[in-house]
Amino acid sequence: TMQHLNENHLVWFQRRSDMLRLEGAESKVTQEVLWTLTPEAREKRGSCISNAKLDHVDNKHGGPGSSHVHSFSRQNGAAAMPQIFQVGEVVVVSSSTELALSQGAVLSISWSKLTVQLDRALPMGDDIHY
Repeated sequence: TMQHLNENHLVWFQRRSDMLRLEGAESKVTQEVLWTLTPEAREKRGSCISNAKLDHVDNKHGGPGSSHVHSFSRQNGAAAMPQIFQVGEVVVVSSSTELALSQGAVLSISWSKLTVQLDRALPMGDDIHY
């Protein structure tokens, strides 16, 4: 029963339910966009950075606190790094052939470089595009 709840509790519950419904609808749209739009089109919408090249990986192993800091720059001929993410924001990294390879937080971003701390080390190579 809900007899112990007062009006403030019910208002809070209604707002929370509404927010969860909105987030669920947004998540569905995000998933559809991942499968139907190219990375370049998603970049124009402000939801990803495409044509990135992995320049450096700094792996610090220490058990559960392992750290994998990755530095990305733009591929040859690509425009400056879009300023769509903020420091501390959680991001998911995909390649041109695979989705959701790793996730982590943005450490820094400039017009030429994006640095993120990820949950696993990504492979480097001229044939791999992120």
